[in-house]
Amino acid sequence: MTTPQAIGTVGPAPTLLQADGQRLATVLIPAPPAGTVNVENQSVALGAAGTFNFVGAGVTTGLSGPGGTATVNIPGGGGSSTGVQVTGLNTTAMPGTGLFAYASSANVVQPTDAAAIESASPLGAYEGTAGQVQAAGAIVDAAFTTIGGAPVVGAPVWLAVAASEAGAAGKLTATPPATPNVLTQVGTCLDNTTYGGSKTSRVLLQIQTAIQL
Repeated sequence: MTTPQAIGTVGPAPTLLQADGQRLATVLIPAPPAGTVNVENQSVALGAAGTFNFVGAGVTTGLSGPGGTATVNIPGGGGSSTGVQVTGLNTTAMPGTGLFAYASSANVVQPTDAAAIESASPLGAYEGTAGQVQAAGAIVDAAFTTIGGAPVVGAPVWLAVAASEAGAAGKLTATPPATPNVLTQVGTCLDNTTYGGSKTSRVLLQIQTAIQL
């Protein structure tokens, strides 16, 4: 005899148990209480819930329509996007998100500057979480200079020289710095649609070794 299998839908209606075509029993499997939903993790039952709280960087939710349609918007890469983070840092000197940081002293970071090897050797991008920077993966809000122009999708991007314009420390540039500065390629532009408004772009991090020009 084979193992009995449940035939039917799980809910308040009777469910028939049978094996080899022979009826064994009819059981009543209770449905979750009204207003609740069964919650599973990769087909493993966790329980039932009537309230869902979505958390995470960039996650937004809404409830609209006559049927109370729920909408959950999870961006492809967060205020911090997915990737590798370096934690345990003092990031109080970072003035904003999307800026790149280097180690200025033990576990302390500051905005990068492509004017010197030390300040042009980034640990990663500061994405707004105190104490950490993102060292690998994709970020959606990498800050760019105005003077360097818009980055080109598929093209490399570099650390900017802090003196190139006001507020350029920690930013990237689509135009590589000239002599006598430092050339540090940090990644590839994936999407530049937000550059025109916020001077930011989506970048895949691929931090290279700094080169003194």
